[in-house]
Amino acid sequence: MKNKIKLETCKFVCGTAIIPEKWRDWFWGLFSGDCDFSWGDNNRTFITAARFLDRCKECGLEDEVPQKEVDKFMEMLKDLGQTYIDLEN
Repeated sequence: MKNKIKLETCKFVCGTAIIPEKWRDWFWGLFSGDCDFSWGDNNRTFITAARFLDRCKECGLEDEVPQKEVDKFMEMLKDLGQTYIDLEN
């Protein structure tokens, strides 16, 4: 009898899909600086929205955009909870 491997699936959103378009010139540079995870040569790099949120709190978004925009973005990340975010897109 052959061993059957159960394929797993997960839901994720692309990182580029959640970043406001007007942030795209500066966001990823700020977000990735001095980060505790890496992109490397991976095909996909998934982190939870909760971990993404924690990183956003650390990297100083409020220095780049008004606090109201930051708060709205952070609330969206909270709503995603444990959904994965793909950092490769």
